Amino acid sequence: MSENRCPVCEGHATIKYVTKAFGQGDNLLVIENIPVIVCRACHEQYITAQTLDEIERLREQDHHTSRIVPVERYAA
Repeated sequence: MSENRCPVCEGHATIKYVTKAFGQGDNLLVIENIPVIVCRACHEQYITAQTLDEIERLREQDHHTSRIVPVERYAA
């Protein structure tokens, strides 16, 4: 990827790969390795239209890979 500029502060932006959860309960879907553009100066984050389209495609699939993961409850 070529160097990106942040539209908010004009700072340098790079790609970072993140994991995000969508939905809740039985409809929870976790997607790993989502490319997010992050500004090094103001830390604003952006997702491209192409990435958003792929996230929607993944969410609409009937079959997802299942994995057992540990879950903790926050105790205040």
